[in-house]
Amino acid sequence: MRGLAATVPRVLRVPTVLKVLVPRVLGVPRVLMVLGPRVLTVPRVLMVLVPRVLTVPRVLMVLVLAAGLLVGCDGLRVKEGVFDTVDEARAAGAVAAGWVPDTLPRSARDLREGHLPDGRYWGVFTFPAADEAGVRALLGDEITSGTLECDAPGRLEWWPSLIRTPVEVTQVRATGFRVYHSAGGRIFVVNWGQGRAYYWHSPA
Repeated sequence: MRGLAATVPRVLRVPTVLKVLVPRVLGVPRVLMVLGPRVLTVPRVLMVLVPRVLTVPRVLMVLVLAAGLLVGCDGLRVKEGVFDTVDEARAAGAVAAGWVPDTLPRSARDLREGHLPDGRYWGVFTFPAADEAGVRALLGDEITSGTLECDAPGRLEWWPSLIRTPVEVTQVRATGFRVYHSAGGRIFVVNWGQGRAYYWHSPA
């Protein structure tokens, strides 16, 4: 400890108030009540004290940072398409690519889709009540319980937080939406009263 006391005081200076704040806020041992006022200036106090005081393993800090970088990369890589009609989506190649279902009723409007190079994609459209049967033709069995995964990039601002991982089906149903399996591995979330449907696909 004498070696620490001999070297640290030469590094940085801190106001005397840290003599009170450091021990009480960060839980630093009492010995730092003596060293604290001589040691660190903000913001370096966080670089020196926090890694030694907090009990979170360093490996966890690395994993959290890595996860954040991956999410950020998805946001940068995602491509979006916005179409007024199904015909516009078809002309742009979104239907051929599978990002927009090829059997949507032609009356569907306000189509949006977002896709990533790895095959994941997300979409939304509206439909009139008169064409409800055409939308139901897209759907398979209804999902009434359980938890689903839907890692939509944050850049897709039109995608509801309600259907981001973890997707609690019972909570989704409580808001008036219904959840369905569909051909091609898609999941649909439909509000029949509003005439709005969301869908996504994540390769197995």
